[in-house]
Amino acid sequence: MPSIELTPAPEPVFRRYATPENPPQPRLRVALINPPDPATDIDTRVKPPLGLGYVAAMARIRGYHADIFDLVGDLGIHRSGLAATGLPGDYDVYGFGTYTESFEETVRILRMIRAERPESRFLLGGYHATIASQQVMADHPEVDAIVLNEGEYACADLLDAWASGGSDFGPLPGVLVRRSGQVVIGQGGREQLDQDRLPYPVLDVRYGSMPYADHVDMRRRRLRRVLPVVSSRGCPKRCTFCAIIVMSPKWRARSVESLMREIRYRYAIEPFDHVAFLDANFFVDTRRTVAFSEALFEFNPDITWSGTATADHIDRHRSVLGRIGELNCGYLEVGIESGNDRSLGRFNKWTTAELNARVLQLLSAARIPIGLDFIMFEPVSTMQDIEENFRFICDNELVGYWPPSLLFSSLKLYPGTPIRATYAEAHPGVDLPMHRIPRVGYDDSVVATFVRALDVYWTRMQATTNRLVQDLQRLTSDALAPGDDTVCDRRLVQQALAVLIRLQHLPYRIFEQYLGGGRPPFAGEEPLALLSRLGFDGHLEVQERARQLLAELAGQLPTDNDRLPAVPG
Repeated sequence: MPSIELTPAPEPVFRRYATPENPPQPRLRVALINPPDPATDIDTRVKPPLGLGYVAAMARIRGYHADIFDLVGDLGIHRSGLAATGLPGDYDVYGFGTYTESFEETVRILRMIRAERPESRFLLGGYHATIASQQVMADHPEVDAIVLNEGEYACADLLDAWASGGSDFGPLPGVLVRRSGQVVIGQGGREQLDQDRLPYPVLDVRYGSMPYADHVDMRRRRLRRVLPVVSSRGCPKRCTFCAIIVMSPKWRARSVESLMREIRYRYAIEPFDHVAFLDANFFVDTRRTVAFSEALFEFNPDITWSGTATADHIDRHRSVLGRIGELNCGYLEVGIESGNDRSLGRFNKWTTAELNARVLQLLSAARIPIGLDFIMFEPVSTMQDIEENFRFICDNELVGYWPPSLLFSSLKLYPGTPIRATYAEAHPGVDLPMHRIPRVGYDDSVVATFVRALDVYWTRMQATTNRLVQDLQRLTSDALAPGDDTVCDRRLVQQALAVLIRLQHLPYRIFEQYLGGGRPPFAGEEPLALLSRLGFDGHLEVQERARQLLAELAGQLPTDNDRLPAVPG
């Protein structure tokens, strides 16, 4: 595979795209807010909101003060808590990134700030505001404007118009603005932006209640400080459930030279150990993937990197996967999505269960750790679909894979996606609210019974199991750390490791018992009765044994011994 020759960037180019600072005399003060996410059930975030980071960088270049507030973990925050974050503050403009899952929280916080700052302006951007723009403006008069799609230039243009002091400005491409009680829609949009020429995004966050997590290097058992990077936008795939193809369908990639300029720039300011790509799909162009891997390794052979991929694109890389693994690809999040061909067809994944299995084998041979994106349940799932999905998990040695979210994951019907439209056509009487992810039923009553039982299991068992697994991983890692002077009872550590494995297998046992327990599944069984039949009491006993072992281990280890947190995956 030929490589792309890279030339060192001269110093003026190296600095040309540097992240701008806030200007000393700004034209306006802008707060950009990443809203609370109801799906957040962990105590760490991995990466800052880079979409807002790019918008903030462009706003600063135009002469505006722009701060980022990351509230992703602050679900249910009220006025006193909001004030502690630095919001409302003395900002002239408040901008929110929007997602369907968090839209109701976004509106609630917007209204709280607006009550404190009625003279300020409020704008929305991001996926949900883009796909439901006119409905949002109609339903929420407290919103002054919406920036559509990629908002770097459109948002800066809107700020320019507002900073001019007048309200009588013409339509702005890519913007909906409320003026004199009417919504003015800027037709069309700006020309497609050149990602290589954008300033590097603002990474500093004015407020965030949850720390950004380091990357856990599974090969070397060490933590790595993360640099988040966006290397491409859009996606060449056309998966029917995906919101990305609705908002930004065309895949456009930054050049390797551009990526390396940013990496060198960031490293000169503050060294890091791992580059995490936040692209929808990093593994698209084989030549580019190899060229980047070689360039990063040449720059610093100790820096690892991670990205996202789909099975068919990994298969296209099969001849170079070993090379990429050698060049420090430390992790891939893989969109497998399903282990049965019927679901893969409905998702338009351009793959098969057989290809998915082959790709997992290829990644294992290349020693590239993976994270799985998987959809176990969809509204039209049959028990045959579920059985084939779980057989795929078993056949590919994924039983015990952690975290076990692949077992509980259900299809989300995002506004604007083809699969939502298909569902709506087949279920005309079902309410599909625009501003939240709908909870829909399952056509198969047996599947519906199983899902209800799993919902109860998640609430009553899985959250506790997750915490116990994290604590056991941390304490057993501490107890086995090389060079530690602490002498632990090795038999105790072995018992703890054995219980750790049992904990990680508990949710998989639910599926094993339900799908192969000798009694055929049927509809209508009460969740607790079904869980009892599937061994729920035994799971409680494993949890209690884990608590006992944790107490004994904690008694033998110093309280400040905290070298390695829980290891996912």
